[in-house]
Amino acid sequence: MDDWQPATIEDVNEMVARDLTACDAEQLAAFNKYRVEPFSAPMVRYGQTDSVVVVARNGDQVIYWEDVEGGFNVAPISPDGRVLEHWCNDAELPFALNAWIEGRGLHGRLGTCRPTKVSIPKSPPRIMPRTREEIRQERQKLKAEYGQLFDSVSALLLRHDPIGIAFDNENTDEYDPETGTILPRLRNCEAASDVLRVVHEEFVRWFDAGNAGPVERYADIASEVWRLWQSHR
Repeated sequence: MDDWQPATIEDVNEMVARDLTACDAEQLAAFNKYRVEPFSAPMVRYGQTDSVVVVARNGDQVIYWEDVEGGFNVAPISPDGRVLEHWCNDAELPFALNAWIEGRGLHGRLGTCRPTKVSIPKSPPRIMPRTREEIRQERQKLKAEYGQLFDSVSALLLRHDPIGIAFDNENTDEYDPETGTILPRLRNCEAASDVLRVVHEEFVRWFDAGNAGPVERYADIASEVWRLWQSHR
C-alpha cells in the first residue's frame, strides 16, 4: 500500500500558482476575470461520486483540477455546484483557459471520459475502473508489467500525435490511456498489420471514428510499435 492522497485545496492552489507563471497576458486576464475561491465540488466518475477542486467559473462552465490524470479540465456545472461531466482534457492551466478566450478554444482530447459506443469486431470490451485510486493502480500495474515498453509506446504516440493533442501541450503522458489499452492486445498480434488494426481500433474507441480518422493514418505508428514489441518479447 502507498500513501497516495487526493489533492487538497492547498495543493491545487500551488499548482495554479505554478501554472500562472506560464500564462500569457490573455490567459492571465481570463483567469483574473473568472477565478473563484477554490472549492471542492462533487462529480460522478465511472459511477462513483468523487470530489474535484474548482478554480474558475464562467457561466455554467468551470475549470477544475483532475488528480487521476493530473491536469485541469473544462466542464459544465449545475446550479447547485455539481460538476456534471467527467472530462478528459487534463491539461496545464494555460491550455484550459484557452477555452474561454475568443479565437483560441481547445484542441485535441475533448469530451467526457466514457467508452465510445462503436461496434468493432475482435476488440475486447473495456472494463473501466470505478474510482480514481483504481485508475491510478491500474496504470501503475501496466507500467510495471511492460516497463520501458510502456514509456516508449506512449512517447511514439505523442511524437506522431494522430489526434492532435500535443499542440501547445507540455503533458508528455497524453497518450498513456491509449498505450494502456493497446499493449495487452499485442500478445495476439503476429505481424505489423495486426498491430495496425489494434491501434486503430483503440483510437476509435477512445475518440470515435470521426476523430480517429482512417486506418492509414496509423501505419507508421503500427510499424514502430511492432518493432518495439518484437524487441520486448
